[in-house]
Amino acid sequence: MNKALEEKLSEMMGEIKDSRTELKADLKLEVGAVKSAIEEVFKVLEPLKEKVEILETKQEITDQNLAKLRSELQAEIFGMKVKNELSEQYNRRENLIINGIPLPSENEPREDVYDLTMKVAAKLNVPLTRADFVTAHRLPPRKGEAPPPPSIIAKLVSRDKKNEIIKNSKKLHINGRDIQLNSTLPIFCDEHLTKYTQDILLRAKQLKKANYLEMVWVRDGVVRVKEYKDGPSHIINHISQLEIADYRDHGPSHQIKNTGGGSYSPTRSPSVSAETHDELVNSPVSTLKEKLQRIRNTEDQHTQNAPRRALKQLKLNPIKTNKPSAAI
Repeated sequence: MNKALEEKLSEMMGEIKDSRTELKADLKLEVGAVKSAIEEVFKVLEPLKEKVEILETKQEITDQNLAKLRSELQAEIFGMKVKNELSEQYNRRENLIINGIPLPSENEPREDVYDLTMKVAAKLNVPLTRADFVTAHRLPPRKGEAPPPPSIIAKLVSRDKKNEIIKNSKKLHINGRDIQLNSTLPIFCDEHLTKYTQDILLRAKQLKKANYLEMVWVRDGVVRVKEYKDGPSHIINHISQLEIADYRDHGPSHQIKNTGGGSYSPTRSPSVSAETHDELVNSPVSTLKEKLQRIRNTEDQHTQNAPRRALKQLKLNPIKTNKPSAAI
């Protein structure tokens, strides 16, 4: 009985051993097949990986080009805005603003702004006739506002006469009674400035008050400044030209340039040309990355500040002074 059991057990052990051997062989075949399949997948993925890397780098180049184009467009738009502001102020160079003349009451006859302007000019020792006018009108009153009364704008033929009226207005202090009006409001004449030029003038006056500038004045709608009484005058066509406080960090520079506006002609930045772009995107990955890095290094200064680049193209350079001052 024991012998039969041992034989049966031995037979079962043999079958198990044979099964294990077959299983190992089958597993080896399966593993080999999986390994081969993985190798095939890697063979397919390797070129795809390189293509993806190339596409990503091409996209980065395209993004860099778009960033440069956007920067160039911003600079051009900003330059056009500055030119438009300067042009608007230029068109007002013969305009005279008269403040302090009250509106007529309901019982008084309709006012004649030409006659009022001539009376003011006569009191300021600058006689005018109707032939000296291009046009004249009173600005509409602002809603909900109390006095002072709205200004009168007169566009004169002669800029010299306009300037003489403004000059004398600062010396001869007249009021409504001087031109037969029932008013003691002071009447004063000034340049017709745009909001853009008013902001420049306000900043220049702040710098004068802080002792950065010696003189600030306006003539023919153009803001001019002097650092010193006997120094040269400088035309200020953009408020950034008055960014002069940075001398404290960099030391005195005195790099002041008289800027008369200049003409705006955009120049092409060091952006990637179509030929260079084609060359880059068709290059091997390693070469392409190297060239892309060179492009980035070249672009650093170009893409920093489009408005400042536009101002440089307009030749509007900031004033830098070593004149001591109080804090602004």
